[in-house]
Amino acid sequence: MIQTIIMCGGRGSRLNEQTENTPKPMILIGKVPILIHIMRIYYSCGFNEFILPVGYKGEVIKQYFCNYQMMTNDLKIDYKNGTNIKYINDCTEKWNVKIIDTGLETNKKDRLKQLKDYVSDENFFLTYADGVSDIDINKLLQFHLSHGKIATVTGIKISSQFGKLNINDKDRVIKFAEKDDESGLISGGFFVFNKKIFNYLNHGDDFESGVLEYLAKVGELMVHKNHGFWHSMDTYRDMIALNEMWESGKAPWKMS
Repeated sequence: MIQTIIMCGGRGSRLNEQTENTPKPMILIGKVPILIHIMRIYYSCGFNEFILPVGYKGEVIKQYFCNYQMMTNDLKIDYKNGTNIKYINDCTEKWNVKIIDTGLETNKKDRLKQLKDYVSDENFFLTYADGVSDIDINKLLQFHLSHGKIATVTGIKISSQFGKLNINDKDRVIKFAEKDDESGLISGGFFVFNKKIFNYLNHGDDFESGVLEYLAKVGELMVHKNHGFWHSMDTYRDMIALNEMWESGKAPWKMS
């Protein structure tokens, strides 16, 4: 089974008031953390193996998953015949979660380096713990397997502060431009990588500005275009917007 790495170690400095005591992946959208929403996107497509590299307040994430069944289900507690806890309408996902402490100040590529021995399949998914989408993960994987390159990034059409993708007419990324303010196709995360990427993690200072730029330069980064919904939770305004979508019952990423 292909595994999914979700980067959970950063501080989330643009959400400073919310992340002072809570790591960014644990900020609630509705009743559950955004991390759970992202995991459910993959789970709905049949993928249930997750690796979570943690850093800043990683103990909060560990505690949540240690108590996941209790945190996500209603309870019936019988005190008359001794303490007997039953879960009402138990809908706990059947997933396997590895939580790996990769250090407080570690950058993304060095967090990824530490996961090499945990990745068991030839290919794996990787995404960030702050973006949701209606992306079809199976179509993303099929595209990745079809081109035979090391890396696939999901391209989103949006005006943003995120890294811009310059591509050719064969969906190959020519340049991964960090933080471009122009409108265009940008990186929405939701990557697929071949394990060969572990041989490229010494390029540059960080994941985006080093590794991905180098893969684009040598022709090993392809883009899967997603024309549907995508939204990051980068600011307080983003957090409010995602919560409003969820509470409306019409969240585009909502998985049945």
